[in-house]
Amino acid sequence: MHLLQRGLMVTLFLLIVWQCLVTLFKLPPYILPAPLQIISSLIQHAQLISRELIPTLIETLLGLFFGIALGMLLAMSITLSRTLHTL
Repeated sequence: MHLLQRGLMVTLFLLIVWQCLVTLFKLPPYILPAPLQIISSLIQHAQLISRELIPTLIETLLGLFFGIALGMLLAMSITLSRTLHTL
C-alpha cells in the first residue's frame, strides 16, 4: 500500500471515528462540531471564506514576519549586551 493511500485511509478513519463520537455522545456543536457540520458550513459560506482568505493570509504572514524579526532583534540585543546577558 502506498504511503499516500495509507495516509488517506487513516484520515478517513479518524473522520469517521470523530463523526461517530460526536453523534454517540450528542456533543453540542459549540463543544465539538461534527465533520459533516464543518463541511456543510464550509460549503454554505464558501463565498465569504474565499473573499476573506487572502487578507487573512497576508495578516498572518505579516504577523509571523514581524514576530520573527522582533525575536531576532531581541535575541541579538541580549547576546550583544553584557547587562542584558547577565540578567
